[in-house]
Amino acid sequence: MTLFSTKGKKGEYMKPKKRFLSAVFGGRIDRPPAVNLTSVFSMEVMREVGVTFPEADLDGEKMAQLASSSYTLLGYDSISPHISIVHEAAALGFEIDWGAPDRLPAVKGTRLSTAEDIQIPRDFLKKDSIKVVLDAIKIVKRNYGDEVAVVGKVLGPWHLAMVMFNIEDFLTSMVTDPDKVKKITEIFKELCISFANAQVEAGADVILFGNVGNREFCSPEMFRDFVGDVFDEAPMRINAPTILHICGDTSDRLDFIADSNFDCFHFDSKVEASFAREKTRGKISLAGGVSNITLMEGQKEDIARQVITATKLGIDLIGPECSIPLQTPLSALKAISAEVRKRGPNARKEPQ
Repeated sequence: MTLFSTKGKKGEYMKPKKRFLSAVFGGRIDRPPAVNLTSVFSMEVMREVGVTFPEADLDGEKMAQLASSSYTLLGYDSISPHISIVHEAAALGFEIDWGAPDRLPAVKGTRLSTAEDIQIPRDFLKKDSIKVVLDAIKIVKRNYGDEVAVVGKVLGPWHLAMVMFNIEDFLTSMVTDPDKVKKITEIFKELCISFANAQVEAGADVILFGNVGNREFCSPEMFRDFVGDVFDEAPMRINAPTILHICGDTSDRLDFIADSNFDCFHFDSKVEASFAREKTRGKISLAGGVSNITLMEGQKEDIARQVITATKLGIDLIGPECSIPLQTPLSALKAISAEVRKRGPNARKEPQ
Protein backbone atom coordinates (compact mmCIF):
# COMPACT_ATOMS: atom_id res chain seq x y z
CA MET A 1 0.00 0.00 0.00
CA THR A 2 1.41 3.38 -1.02
CA LEU A 3 1.00 5.91 1.75
CA PHE A 4 2.28 8.92 -0.15
CA SER A 5 1.85 9.95 -3.77
CA THR A 6 5.06 10.04 -5.78
CA LYS A 7 3.57 12.46 -8.30
CA GLY A 8 5.00 15.95 -8.36
CA LYS A 9 2.80 18.83 -7.27
CA LYS A 10 1.29 20.60 -10.23
CA GLY A 11 -0.65 23.82 -10.54
CA GLU A 12 -1.83 25.74 -7.50
CA TYR A 13 -1.83 23.64 -4.36
CA MET A 14 -1.49 26.35 -1.69
CA LYS A 15 -4.08 28.54 -0.06
CA PRO A 16 -3.31 32.25 -0.47
CA LYS A 17 -2.37 32.62 3.20
CA LYS A 18 0.12 29.75 3.13
CA ARG A 19 1.56 30.95 -0.16
CA PHE A 20 1.98 34.50 1.17
CA LEU A 21 3.64 33.52 4.44
CA SER A 22 5.94 31.01 2.77
CA ALA A 23 7.05 33.68 0.30
CA VAL A 24 7.72 36.18 3.11
CA PHE A 25 10.27 33.73 4.48
CA GLY A 26 11.67 32.80 1.05
CA GLY A 27 10.24 29.28 1.15
CA ARG A 28 8.57 26.93 -1.34
CA ILE A 29 5.58 28.30 -3.23
CA ASP A 30 3.33 26.98 -5.99
CA ARG A 31 3.46 30.41 -7.63
CA PRO A 32 4.46 33.90 -6.49
CA PRO A 33 1.69 35.55 -4.49
CA ALA A 34 0.02 38.68 -5.85
CA VAL A 35 0.01 41.09 -2.95
CA ASN A 36 -1.48 44.32 -1.66
CA LEU A 37 0.89 45.58 1.02
CA THR A 38 -0.14 49.24 1.11
CA SER A 39 -3.24 50.24 -0.87
CA VAL A 40 -4.78 49.19 -4.19
CA PHE A 41 -8.01 51.10 -3.70
CA SER A 42 -8.49 53.37 -6.70
CA MET A 43 -11.62 55.41 -7.40
CA GLU A 44 -12.74 52.70 -9.80
CA VAL A 45 -12.28 50.00 -7.17
CA MET A 46 -14.17 52.09 -4.62
CA ARG A 47 -17.07 52.61 -7.05
CA GLU A 48 -17.19 48.89 -7.77
CA VAL A 49 -17.29 48.02 -4.06
CA GLY A 50 -19.59 50.89 -3.08
CA VAL A 51 -17.28 52.19 -0.34
CA THR A 52 -15.25 55.42 -0.65
CA PHE A 53 -13.31 57.88 1.48
CA PRO A 54 -14.02 59.14 4.07
CA GLU A 55 -16.29 56.21 5.11
CA ALA A 56 -13.53 53.70 4.42
CA ASP A 57 -11.40 55.27 7.14
CA LEU A 58 -14.10 55.98 9.72
CA ASP A 59 -16.15 52.79 9.90
CA GLY A 60 -14.67 49.36 10.64
CA GLU A 61 -17.26 47.50 8.56
CA LYS A 62 -16.71 49.79 5.57
CA MET A 63 -12.93 49.59 5.93
CA ALA A 64 -13.09 45.80 6.01
CA GLN A 65 -15.42 45.72 3.01
CA LEU A 66 -13.16 47.88 0.87
CA ALA A 67 -9.98 46.15 2.04
CA SER A 68 -11.38 42.70 1.28
CA SER A 69 -11.85 43.66 -2.37
CA SER A 70 -8.12 43.11 -2.93
CA TYR A 71 -9.00 39.41 -2.60
CA THR A 72 -12.63 39.21 -3.72
CA LEU A 73 -12.41 41.65 -6.65
CA LEU A 74 -8.73 41.82 -7.62
CA GLY A 75 -7.72 38.25 -6.83
CA TYR A 76 -4.71 39.03 -4.62
CA ASP A 77 -3.40 36.72 -1.91
CA SER A 78 -3.51 39.33 0.86
CA ILE A 79 -5.88 41.83 2.46
CA SER A 80 -4.57 45.05 4.06
CA PRO A 81 -7.30 46.72 6.14
CA HIS A 82 -5.25 49.72 7.37
CA ILE A 83 -5.48 51.86 4.25
CA SER A 84 -4.47 55.47 5.04
CA ILE A 85 -1.58 57.03 6.98
CA VAL A 86 -3.40 59.42 9.33
CA HIS A 87 -4.94 57.17 11.98
CA GLU A 88 -2.06 57.48 14.44
CA ALA A 89 -2.03 61.27 14.05
CA ALA A 90 -5.80 61.41 14.62
CA ALA A 91 -5.40 59.41 17.84
CA LEU A 92 -2.76 61.91 18.99
CA GLY A 93 -5.21 64.78 18.58
CA PHE A 94 -4.28 66.17 15.16
CA GLU A 95 -6.97 67.67 12.96
CA ILE A 96 -7.60 65.43 9.97
CA ASP A 97 -9.05 66.04 6.54
CA TRP A 98 -10.57 62.61 6.02
CA GLY A 99 -10.60 63.00 2.26
CA ALA A 100 -13.15 62.30 -0.43
CA PRO A 101 -13.61 59.69 -3.18
CA ASP A 102 -11.00 61.52 -5.24
CA ARG A 103 -8.76 62.75 -2.42
CA LEU A 104 -6.70 60.87 0.16
CA PRO A 105 -6.92 61.79 3.87
CA ALA A 106 -4.29 64.18 5.23
CA VAL A 107 -3.21 65.85 8.47
CA LYS A 108 -4.29 69.49 8.82
CA GLY A 109 -3.12 72.38 10.97
CA THR A 110 -0.09 72.99 13.18
CA ARG A 111 2.76 70.49 13.31
CA LEU A 112 4.87 69.60 16.36
CA SER A 113 8.22 71.30 17.05
CA THR A 114 10.04 69.31 19.76
CA ALA A 115 10.11 65.81 21.16
CA GLU A 116 8.48 67.18 24.31
CA ASP A 117 5.45 68.20 22.23
CA ILE A 118 4.63 64.53 21.62
CA GLN A 119 1.90 63.47 24.03
CA ILE A 120 0.92 59.80 23.85
CA PRO A 121 -2.44 59.26 25.58
CA ARG A 122 -2.65 56.22 27.85
CA ASP A 123 -5.76 55.11 25.99
CA PHE A 124 -4.13 55.48 22.56
CA LEU A 125 -5.25 52.02 21.45
CA LYS A 126 -8.83 52.83 22.41
CA LYS A 127 -9.04 56.03 20.38
CA ASP A 128 -11.69 55.94 17.64
CA SER A 129 -9.21 56.18 14.75
CA ILE A 130 -7.18 53.26 16.14
CA LYS A 131 -10.19 51.20 17.12
CA VAL A 132 -11.61 51.40 13.59
CA VAL A 133 -8.43 49.77 12.21
CA LEU A 134 -8.50 47.03 14.84
CA ASP A 135 -12.21 46.42 14.24
CA ALA A 136 -11.62 46.13 10.49
CA ILE A 137 -8.82 43.60 11.03
CA LYS A 138 -11.08 41.53 13.29
CA ILE A 139 -13.82 41.51 10.65
CA VAL A 140 -11.43 40.54 7.84
CA LYS A 141 -9.90 37.85 10.03
CA ARG A 142 -13.31 36.44 10.84
CA ASN A 143 -14.41 36.41 7.20
CA TYR A 144 -11.21 35.43 5.39
CA GLY A 145 -8.51 34.70 7.95
CA ASP A 146 -8.32 30.95 7.28
CA GLU A 147 -7.92 31.56 3.57
CA VAL A 148 -6.05 34.83 2.98
CA ALA A 149 -3.10 36.60 4.63
CA VAL A 150 -4.23 39.59 6.71
CA VAL A 151 -1.64 42.39 6.59
CA GLY A 152 -1.48 44.97 9.37
CA LYS A 153 0.35 48.26 8.92
CA VAL A 154 2.17 50.75 11.10
CA LEU A 155 4.08 53.90 10.26
CA GLY A 156 7.69 53.71 11.41
CA PRO A 157 9.20 56.48 13.55
CA TRP A 158 10.39 58.65 10.68
CA HIS A 159 7.18 58.25 8.74
CA LEU A 160 5.24 59.38 11.81
CA ALA A 161 7.63 62.31 12.15
CA MET A 162 6.99 63.34 8.55
CA VAL A 163 3.24 63.33 9.21
CA MET A 164 3.41 65.24 12.49
CA PHE A 165 6.47 67.53 12.22
CA ASN A 166 7.55 70.14 9.71
CA ILE A 167 9.61 68.12 7.25
CA GLU A 168 12.30 70.75 6.68
CA ASP A 169 12.76 71.31 10.41
CA PHE A 170 13.08 67.58 11.02
CA LEU A 171 15.66 67.18 8.26
CA THR A 172 17.66 70.15 9.53
CA SER A 173 17.61 68.71 13.06
CA MET A 174 19.39 65.59 11.84
CA VAL A 175 22.46 67.82 11.51
CA THR A 176 21.87 70.60 14.04
CA ASP A 177 20.15 68.67 16.83
CA PRO A 178 20.61 64.90 16.44
CA ASP A 179 19.53 64.29 20.04
CA LYS A 180 16.11 65.72 19.18
CA VAL A 181 15.76 63.32 16.26
CA LYS A 182 16.83 60.38 18.42
CA LYS A 183 14.26 61.29 21.09
CA ILE A 184 11.49 61.56 18.50
CA THR A 185 12.57 58.27 16.94
CA GLU A 186 12.54 56.49 20.32
CA ILE A 187 9.08 57.78 21.28
CA PHE A 188 7.51 56.87 17.95
CA LYS A 189 9.27 53.48 17.92
CA GLU A 190 7.38 52.49 21.06
CA LEU A 191 4.13 53.78 19.60
CA CYS A 192 4.41 51.78 16.40
CA ILE A 193 5.41 48.57 18.20
CA SER A 194 2.41 48.91 20.50
CA PHE A 195 0.04 49.51 17.59
CA ALA A 196 1.58 46.66 15.59
CA ASN A 197 1.06 44.14 18.38
CA ALA A 198 -2.52 45.33 18.87
CA GLN A 199 -3.12 44.56 15.19
CA VAL A 200 -1.56 41.12 15.59
CA GLU A 201 -3.84 40.47 18.55
CA ALA A 202 -6.79 41.57 16.41
CA GLY A 203 -5.84 39.04 13.73
CA ALA A 204 -3.06 40.38 11.50
CA ASP A 205 -0.77 37.62 10.19
CA VAL A 206 2.05 39.99 9.24
CA ILE A 207 2.93 43.63 9.84
CA LEU A 208 4.03 46.12 7.18
CA PHE A 209 6.41 48.64 8.76
CA GLY A 210 6.38 51.76 6.60
CA ASN A 211 9.31 54.08 7.14
CA VAL A 212 10.90 57.07 5.40
CA GLY A 213 14.58 56.91 4.52
CA ASN A 214 15.52 56.90 0.85
CA ARG A 215 18.67 58.47 -0.60
CA GLU A 216 16.85 61.77 -1.32
CA PHE A 217 15.99 61.98 2.37
CA CYS A 218 19.35 61.33 4.03
CA SER A 219 22.73 59.68 3.59
CA PRO A 220 23.19 55.95 4.19
CA GLU A 221 25.31 56.77 7.24
CA MET A 222 22.60 58.97 8.80
CA PHE A 223 20.01 56.34 8.01
CA ARG A 224 22.06 53.66 9.76
CA ASP A 225 22.94 55.81 12.75
CA PHE A 226 19.43 57.07 13.47
CA VAL A 227 17.28 53.99 12.72
CA GLY A 228 19.75 51.13 13.09
CA ASP A 229 18.56 50.25 16.59
CA VAL A 230 14.93 50.51 15.48
CA PHE A 231 15.50 48.11 12.59
CA ASP A 232 17.18 45.67 14.96
CA GLU A 233 14.69 45.96 17.82
CA ALA A 234 11.23 46.55 16.32
CA PRO A 235 10.99 43.30 14.30
CA MET A 236 12.07 41.34 17.37
CA ARG A 237 9.33 42.90 19.51
CA ILE A 238 6.51 42.68 16.97
CA ASN A 239 4.70 39.37 17.44
CA ALA A 240 4.42 38.51 13.74
CA PRO A 241 6.54 38.45 10.59
CA THR A 242 7.51 41.95 9.46
CA ILE A 243 7.80 43.60 6.05
CA LEU A 244 9.72 46.85 5.74
CA HIS A 245 8.52 49.40 3.19
CA ILE A 246 10.49 52.47 2.12
CA CYS A 247 9.47 54.65 -0.82
CA GLY A 248 12.06 55.98 -3.25
CA ASP A 249 15.58 54.95 -4.16
CA THR A 250 17.19 52.82 -1.44
CA SER A 251 19.88 51.31 -3.67
CA ASP A 252 22.72 52.76 -1.58
CA ARG A 253 21.43 51.25 1.70
CA LEU A 254 20.24 47.82 0.62
CA ASP A 255 23.08 46.12 2.48
CA PHE A 256 21.93 47.66 5.74
CA ILE A 257 18.27 46.81 5.04
CA ALA A 258 19.16 43.23 4.14
CA ASP A 259 21.10 42.83 7.39
CA SER A 260 18.22 44.17 9.52
CA ASN A 261 15.83 41.88 11.40
CA PHE A 262 12.94 42.44 8.99
CA ASP A 263 11.76 39.35 7.12
CA CYS A 264 10.97 41.06 3.81
CA PHE A 265 11.61 44.37 2.04
CA HIS A 266 8.91 46.02 -0.08
CA PHE A 267 10.95 48.12 -2.50
CA ASP A 268 10.17 51.02 -4.81
CA SER A 269 10.62 50.69 -8.58
CA LYS A 270 13.32 53.38 -8.39
CA VAL A 271 15.44 50.44 -7.25
CA GLU A 272 16.23 48.09 -10.13
CA ALA A 273 14.72 44.71 -9.27
CA SER A 274 17.82 42.89 -10.52
CA PHE A 275 20.05 45.05 -8.33
CA ALA A 276 17.80 44.56 -5.29
CA ARG A 277 17.88 40.80 -5.74
CA GLU A 278 21.65 40.73 -6.23
CA LYS A 279 22.34 42.84 -3.13
CA THR A 280 19.93 41.03 -0.79
CA ARG A 281 19.94 37.41 -1.94
CA GLY A 282 19.80 34.95 0.92
CA LYS A 283 19.33 37.69 3.55
CA ILE A 284 15.81 39.07 3.10
CA SER A 285 12.79 38.38 0.90
CA LEU A 286 11.64 41.00 -1.60
CA ALA A 287 8.19 42.33 -2.50
CA GLY A 288 7.04 44.65 -5.28
CA GLY A 289 8.12 44.67 -8.91
CA VAL A 290 5.26 46.56 -10.57
CA SER A 291 5.62 50.30 -11.18
CA ASN A 292 2.77 52.66 -10.32
CA ILE A 293 3.49 54.55 -13.54
CA THR A 294 2.96 51.35 -15.51
CA LEU A 295 -0.27 50.68 -13.63
CA MET A 296 -1.54 54.20 -14.32
CA GLU A 297 -0.86 53.77 -18.03
CA GLY A 298 -2.95 50.61 -17.85
CA GLN A 299 -1.29 48.61 -20.63
CA LYS A 300 -1.69 44.94 -19.72
CA GLU A 301 1.28 43.93 -21.88
CA ASP A 302 3.60 46.23 -19.92
CA ILE A 303 2.23 45.01 -16.61
CA ALA A 304 2.70 41.40 -17.70
CA ARG A 305 6.29 42.16 -18.73
CA GLN A 306 7.09 43.56 -15.27
CA VAL A 307 5.47 40.58 -13.53
CA ILE A 308 7.43 38.15 -15.71
CA THR A 309 10.69 40.00 -15.05
CA ALA A 310 10.09 40.11 -11.30
CA THR A 311 9.28 36.41 -11.25
CA LYS A 312 12.36 35.42 -13.22
CA LEU A 313 14.54 37.51 -10.92
CA GLY A 314 13.11 35.75 -7.89
CA ILE A 315 11.11 38.63 -6.38
CA ASP A 316 9.20 36.70 -3.74
CA LEU A 317 5.90 38.61 -3.62
CA ILE A 318 4.58 40.47 -6.67
CA GLY A 319 2.55 43.66 -6.45
CA PRO A 320 2.54 47.44 -6.78
CA GLU A 321 5.60 49.29 -5.52
CA CYS A 322 3.54 51.44 -3.12
CA SER A 323 0.02 52.80 -2.59
CA ILE A 324 -1.42 53.22 -6.06
CA PRO A 325 -2.72 56.55 -7.43
CA LEU A 326 -6.47 56.92 -7.07
CA GLN A 327 -6.84 57.19 -10.86
CA THR A 328 -5.36 53.72 -11.49
CA PRO A 329 -7.58 51.61 -13.79
CA LEU A 330 -9.29 48.58 -12.24
CA SER A 331 -8.22 46.48 -15.23
CA ALA A 332 -4.55 47.25 -14.51
CA LEU A 333 -4.83 46.06 -10.91
CA LYS A 334 -6.54 42.86 -12.02
CA ALA A 335 -3.80 42.29 -14.59
CA ILE A 336 -1.24 41.68 -11.83
CA SER A 337 -3.07 38.73 -10.32
CA ALA A 338 -4.05 37.39 -13.76
CA GLU A 339 -0.42 37.34 -14.91
CA VAL A 340 0.91 35.97 -11.62
CA ARG A 341 -1.43 32.99 -11.97
CA LYS A 342 0.43 32.03 -15.13
CA ARG A 343 3.68 31.89 -13.22
CA GLY A 344 5.05 28.98 -11.25
CA PRO A 345 8.16 28.06 -9.26
CA ASN A 346 9.91 26.98 -12.47
CA ALA A 347 9.45 30.47 -13.95
CA ARG A 348 12.30 31.69 -11.77
CA LYS A 349 15.68 31.96 -13.42
CA GLU A 350 17.34 30.15 -10.55
CA PRO A 351 16.30 28.71 -7.18
CA GLN A 352 16.27 30.91 -4.09
